[in-house]
Amino acid sequence: MIRATLSSLADLFIPNLCVLCEARLGVGAEYVCGGCWGKLAPFPERTTTPLRPLRGVLDHLWIGWEYEARVRRIVHLMKFEGRPELAPKLIEEWLRVIVHPEGLQDFDVLLPVPIHPARRRERGFNQSELLARELGKILGLPVAERDAVRIINTPSQTLLDRKERWHSVAEAFQLRRPEFFQRRRVLLVDDLATSGATLHALATLLRGGNAAAIGGAVLTSPCGLDSQS
Repeated sequence: MIRATLSSLADLFIPNLCVLCEARLGVGAEYVCGGCWGKLAPFPERTTTPLRPLRGVLDHLWIGWEYEARVRRIVHLMKFEGRPELAPKLIEEWLRVIVHPEGLQDFDVLLPVPIHPARRRERGFNQSELLARELGKILGLPVAERDAVRIINTPSQTLLDRKERWHSVAEAFQLRRPEFFQRRRVLLVDDLATSGATLHALATLLRGGNAAAIGGAVLTSPCGLDSQS
């Protein structure tokens, strides 16, 4: 009772506003209003066919939104401004916008894209793990959080051109237990696919480990990715 009263008083002086449109948020809403969630641009490729750079290593790929300014603001809020509590809502809205969500049930395990230990210490969490946990709860699937590691602390992919991105992650990952993935259907989970290089590197490792099938589940990606060879 006291906590609710204090929260109401605080809202009078520091209104709880949407970070995108600055409208006052309703009860239970955090950071983004329902109207703005509904206005986010779905990724234009409305199938689960992997984009061109990922064909041959991924069997399926789900992308929720086009990586434009509003989506970038939400992802940055979680990732760089210390708001891990956004992960459940992101997955909830992502599942609303993707096509053929029933296909996600065809996998055996979720594998979040790992980040380097130095980056985890700096950020305090791995956003891909947070997303994978929430997705795993909904799908009833286990999350392999410790079975892949990032052994090279690559620079942010957004700072590199396409050639540099692919080169930087080519040998950045390692499977701790390759045998764990044998004959399993693995779904890679990440927040952003900038060039496809990270997904390609991990999927190639899994192919070498005789995974039965490999898919990708990504919150957002720039539209030009499919035109790149």
